[in-house]
Amino acid sequence: MGIKADELPHIFDRFRQADGSISREYSGTGIGLALVKEIATLHGGRVSVRSQYGEGSTFEVTLPLGKAHLNAASVVDFREEDIGPIGGAHALVVEEGAASQENVDEFNREAEVGFSSDRPTLLYADDNSDLRVYVRQLLADKYNVFLAVDGRDGLEKALRYRPDLILSDQMMPQMSGRMLLAAIRDNALLRTTPVIFLTARAGTEARIESLDAGADDYLAKPFDEQELMARIRNLLRARSQERELSMLNQHLAEWNRTLEERVREQVDQLERLSRLKRCFSPQLADLIVAGGTDDPLRSHRRELAVAFIDLRGFTAFAEISEPEEVMTVLREYHAAMGNLIHLHEGTLERFTGDGMVVFFNDPLPVADAPERAVRMAVAMQERVAQLSIGWRKRDYRLDFGVGLAQGYATIGAIGFEARWDYGAIGSVINLASRLCDEAKPGQILMSRRLLSSVEDLVEAVPVGELVLKGFHNPIAAYNLLRLKSGP
Repeated sequence: MGIKADELPHIFDRFRQADGSISREYSGTGIGLALVKEIATLHGGRVSVRSQYGEGSTFEVTLPLGKAHLNAASVVDFREEDIGPIGGAHALVVEEGAASQENVDEFNREAEVGFSSDRPTLLYADDNSDLRVYVRQLLADKYNVFLAVDGRDGLEKALRYRPDLILSDQMMPQMSGRMLLAAIRDNALLRTTPVIFLTARAGTEARIESLDAGADDYLAKPFDEQELMARIRNLLRARSQERELSMLNQHLAEWNRTLEERVREQVDQLERLSRLKRCFSPQLADLIVAGGTDDPLRSHRRELAVAFIDLRGFTAFAEISEPEEVMTVLREYHAAMGNLIHLHEGTLERFTGDGMVVFFNDPLPVADAPERAVRMAVAMQERVAQLSIGWRKRDYRLDFGVGLAQGYATIGAIGFEARWDYGAIGSVINLASRLCDEAKPGQILMSRRLLSSVEDLVEAVPVGELVLKGFHNPIAAYNLLRLKSGP
């Protein structure tokens, strides 16, 4: 079979074994030739080798005769009678492969029967049966230990048992430890599995070669038991941390993915809400976007406090003013009134040119709907008085009036598929509108029913019973003067 030329200088190194499947048809421990050389050297001799790779090797041991060349202190004389008879020499020839497989299948069956998911799983690949048994006995108390007889068997067992860590010899028939390592790193199911080389190849060069090849650790034979155990624990701990980190990264990636979806949904929701708020009150827009068991646009009946607001003198102003001036006044007026409507959480049903309809207690029920309507009307009265100062400077003769009423109405979506409004229908809307028509500039008129709900809050005086369009009987109306001062 022969030895490769680059291996010949190391052939007598302790624990040195030649690599390659051809020269590894027969296994060894890497110490036989080293012992031969040491013994020959002790006797003043020498050992030489001639080898042709692929053909064979010749070893020559030369020992000088006699003992004159030896150190006298190292020579021990024996009498022939002191040496017992030596029996006939015996040689045990074991067929390679059959001996290596000894007890492996039985040990693996025992490991399968006694398998515990609470313990890490190790695989040890080595063609030396004695070392396999020794390492198994060392580790079996703390780990699920499976065995393989060489690299090829190790790869099959690794795919079957999916170990948490693999221990492997380097020099093995069929497939070397290096080849096993390469196959593991090339397999998607196994590539992250830690691998420790347990090998007779000692020295820094061999260690560096193994680590460069992708091994996670390297331990030369003979090894210390406690050191082996410590290295296994460290690699398993690192492996566990890597898995935890991988899981955290997966969770983080999933969280980021869902976060992007949630952000996108929230942005869409905000855009929808922004569009809805242009058509509906903020409260109604929020309900539509949020959804729920009840459809806020479905027709329903509820008691409302209604405010009808109208600019006095607007028709005459519009007839003599430029359209740009009219639009400027309306924007000022609507912006000021709109802020107060939102502040008091009213629902703006609609604009009617210079008029507005606002109601309270829908779509969100409130316990103090009449009080909110009154406070909003008084705040509007004060704000329009401020706006009127600027209007008069521009010779705009404008003022406003308010009608307040309380009663039941039917509320819901009004319109068609392409355009929906949220409106209320009922006599309470008409009453607020008619009271607003009767109000003088700067005046707030209210119905008796609404006054009865806020009489502790306001100072009001009767203006008599008014005959209003759409109502058969006269309606008692009251002029809201001011809010009462606090105690």
